[in-house]
Amino acid sequence: MFNPDNRPEQPKKPTDWEVLGIQEGASLEEVKAAYRVAVKEVHPDIKKDGDETAFIQINEAYKRLLDGANKPEQPKPDATDSVAAEAAKKYEKTRNDWEEENKKDPFDENDPDKKIDLYG
Repeated sequence: MFNPDNRPEQPKKPTDWEVLGIQEGASLEEVKAAYRVAVKEVHPDIKKDGDETAFIQINEAYKRLLDGANKPEQPKPDATDSVAAEAAKKYEKTRNDWEEENKKDPFDENDPDKKIDLYG
């Protein structure tokens, strides 16, 4: 049997901020400056012993940080919002109906839906 508590611990993946060597919440200018410095240190075309995987990791972190900085804040749906509230009610009703339906014993002999007349 699989026991998730006995799994070896996975190494912590660095955040995008850590990859670029800056503090979380740094300004866009600081992100760009840190990116330029980090890329120069590991770029395979600039340094002969440049680390290509680190270069790719830095580029991906930079893109994610820029995408996050350029996206406007999306308002979180309010529970009183009529559309969201209606969808939540429908979801709960559907989930409760499904749970109630699946509580039935599939081998219940008294359930008329389960009786099959093989000789009949």
